[in-house]
Amino acid sequence: MRRNHTVPLRIALSLGCRFTFRPPWGSLQIRHVFPATNWRRGFRRMTEKIERDRVRRKRKPHFGPAAGIWITVVSCLSLFLSAAEASEATPDGRTPMDGTGESYWGPIPAPSDSTQMEFDGAPRPAWEYPLLVPYRVVEFPIHMVTSGIGASYVYLENSGFIHWLGQVLGPKPIPYGAMASFKAGGLSGFGAGVSVFHNEFFGPDNRLKIRTLFTSTGEKKATLGTIYGVGHDATIEMGGGYRLRRNSRYFGLGPNSKEANESFFSQEIGWGGVTFNQVVTEKARIELSGLYSSVGTRLPHHDHSPALVDVFGGAADDLPYGYGARSEGVTWSISLVRDATDTTRRPETGSIHRFRAARFASTTDELPAQYWSYRIDLEHFIGLWFTERALAARGYLNWIDEDRDDIPFQRLLTNDEPDLFRGFRDYRWRDAGMIGASFEYRWPIWVDNHVNGVGLDAYLLSDIGQVFGDFEQIIPRRFQVSYGGGIRVIGNNDFVGRIEFAWSQEEFVFRLSSDQIFQYAGGGLFNGRDQSALR
Repeated sequence: MRRNHTVPLRIALSLGCRFTFRPPWGSLQIRHVFPATNWRRGFRRMTEKIERDRVRRKRKPHFGPAAGIWITVVSCLSLFLSAAEASEATPDGRTPMDGTGESYWGPIPAPSDSTQMEFDGAPRPAWEYPLLVPYRVVEFPIHMVTSGIGASYVYLENSGFIHWLGQVLGPKPIPYGAMASFKAGGLSGFGAGVSVFHNEFFGPDNRLKIRTLFTSTGEKKATLGTIYGVGHDATIEMGGGYRLRRNSRYFGLGPNSKEANESFFSQEIGWGGVTFNQVVTEKARIELSGLYSSVGTRLPHHDHSPALVDVFGGAADDLPYGYGARSEGVTWSISLVRDATDTTRRPETGSIHRFRAARFASTTDELPAQYWSYRIDLEHFIGLWFTERALAARGYLNWIDEDRDDIPFQRLLTNDEPDLFRGFRDYRWRDAGMIGASFEYRWPIWVDNHVNGVGLDAYLLSDIGQVFGDFEQIIPRRFQVSYGGGIRVIGNNDFVGRIEFAWSQEEFVFRLSSDQIFQYAGGGLFNGRDQSALR
């Protein structure tokens, strides 16, 4: 029969003496005197330790952390010594120490001028020193600004502000998705709106987007767009919208219009249409489009003066053709697009070629007009020097094949998205034709986690071009030049927006926009672009 040791143990604990307890499964020497008043707690602690010792003895022997470390070190040393011995051995038993021998790719030749190179600090030619001075002068402020922006972003990220801002402005789990949008600069002033999207609109390959915008200058815009068959060779795009600008500007027509003739009017646009896209090769597609649009003009808001009628005369014959009336009509167009870029985020190589022809016909007798219009748009992306550095170059030619006096002035071409002439505010230049070029040198200033991740790209920009009534008016001395810089914001899925500033001989312009100057062509109806003129 197993002997019960509980009673003697309790007696010993109550007396608080030292003793040696020898149960059948082991032994334990009590080296702590338990007060008589705490014998229950002392007994519980002692029995728990006895149980732990019993369980530990039943476990299999194991190596401690130190033994594991030593085993790893010894294994690595043995592998290293074996590899060194194998690499030093030669077929004839010799052990060369001069860097020659056999390698995986074949025999290693002896060192010579043709098999090795020393990278020393080569002296800089004398002609480089004068060039470094202007380079450093220009590069230093740009480096300071971009470094400051990057450091500011890192600080805001570490402080949690960026995360909070993303929670406020980013996509929301309200049944499908919503995102806040902002706009500033140009004629819009400061504006804000909401974009609601659905990426599985009656099917996994369909998209829906609804956008609204309201600005401090009274501009209102609402658009709705859908795409059916995303990812397939054939897609159908439908959309419509409304836009009211109460501070549209008019300076006259042609490349010689004067800044002093600035005047204002209200412009109201409504449109709706459908576009059919068919892929013909891996990089080329054909677009067929039918669009109804209505463009009306009237007096501006009382906060914007002088009015157009006050600057260009009160007589109807002195006003531009179409002022105070509404132009309504249908535009049919066909486009051939070749897109050899692989991303809309940070393309370093590739090109986009777009050729478009359109026919407009009025549907009312109020402002009758019929004409053909054409557009050529060429974009190229050239990688420069380092990863993610690229030069984006774009050239375009757009013209209406009709006398401008027979076209409602609200249908004429003007500097607006994407043909901005970025050193000028919107609607500074207006005529039947436009030619221009845009250049951007881009480089990343901050990227999250990986090269193509969320981040900020800085860029320097330059725009050049002019409007014209006929091709004989295209003269280099009439070209308008602007320059500046900005920041491109790259989101998780696509381009997000840009913050930029530009100068021209007339003014300084700041812009905050979610539209691209480059890679803008696709999804015009879906993204709610202005459809008053051919873009």
